[in-house]
Amino acid sequence: MGIPEEYRNKVFEKFFRVPTGNKHNVKGSGLGLNYVKQIIDLHKGDISVKNNETGGCNFIIKLPKK
Repeated sequence: MGIPEEYRNKVFEKFFRVPTGNKHNVKGSGLGLNYVKQIIDLHKGDISVKNNETGGCNFIIKLPKK
């Protein structure tokens, strides 16, 4: 399934949840990835998301070396 291209930048916004056809089976508040991004930003890092060949997603986190 992955995350459609048009939603990839939005997944880090507060309360954003990727629209699906079956909302009853999807749990979560839409805050988790926002919290992760805030922590990474505090460390002057970067996070991005890419779909993988198995139908899921890979989140790539880059943090600077000290």
